[in-house]
Amino acid sequence: IEKCDLTTTIQQEAHVIEYFIDAIDEVVEFLHLSGEIFVCEDVVALHIPSLSSYVLGPVMVPSFFLVYRDEHLPDGCVTKEAIRRVLYDFRLRQKRDFDINIDHAVKALRFLRVCFELEKHPDVYCFPFHLQGARPPALWVKSHTLCKYVGRSVACLLETDMYSPGIFSSFQCQEAIQIDRRVCLWKKGLFVSDNHSDTAITECLVELTKEDRAIDIIVRGQEGNETKSLAVLNKFITLLNELLQEKSPGTQLQTYYLSRSHIEEASKDRPGFREEVVLEAVEHGRKIVTDTWNNIWLSQRLD
Repeated sequence: IEKCDLTTTIQQEAHVIEYFIDAIDEVVEFLHLSGEIFVCEDVVALHIPSLSSYVLGPVMVPSFFLVYRDEHLPDGCVTKEAIRRVLYDFRLRQKRDFDINIDHAVKALRFLRVCFELEKHPDVYCFPFHLQGARPPALWVKSHTLCKYVGRSVACLLETDMYSPGIFSSFQCQEAIQIDRRVCLWKKGLFVSDNHSDTAITECLVELTKEDRAIDIIVRGQEGNETKSLAVLNKFITLLNELLQEKSPGTQLQTYYLSRSHIEEASKDRPGFREEVVLEAVEHGRKIVTDTWNNIWLSQRLD
């Protein structure tokens, strides 16, 4: 329902007292924060289980999602019409007789960071959850220009834990809608570049690794530009922490400093050092060198 229609309906109720009408927006916000209703910009879902069952559920199931996908579209992408047909088909299967406003449904999906609209293709939406491809081999190769690397691995504290399903795809959505940069997505990763010409200043590789128990964030930049590379790295870590606080509060994490010899090649196996070990070594002026891991980049300032 449109938020304005909800407000009008409340105002028309004879038993609603006057001072309550003046506080409608505050009440709606309170009910949203309490989980009683769902508010997305100018749209309100009065029954959250229906939103989960008849909007979120169908688009997250590959068997429904892939039926109406246009094979000429990029991986993980569908049109608004395809989304409408998926929701309509699911409703028929469940023998439910009610209409779903496709514009409201898409707005809710975008608000929840389930999908995003392609910038140059109106009414075409990418669902990172349904991406199937792997990282393009030529996307992250050694560069003589971008020769300074820094990386962190944000891993679940316990080996029995893993990131909640949908966390990484939401992170992909959040990064893909940022403007003025080049973004490439695949099933368990994304690549971001602030490339505005033939020469990029910084590039960032983010991948879900270790059986979905860690997210590796690697940034590389030009020599002498280490400060910006570290700022980009910290920005990504902050965005990830904010997303986890919103969608998966209480998740216990451990940060690792990644070895330079591994992040340069962007191999899938990236051993690292626990943050407290690195900070202690820097504090005492020691250099971390082992038989397996070496050349860890500690040239940046560690506060």
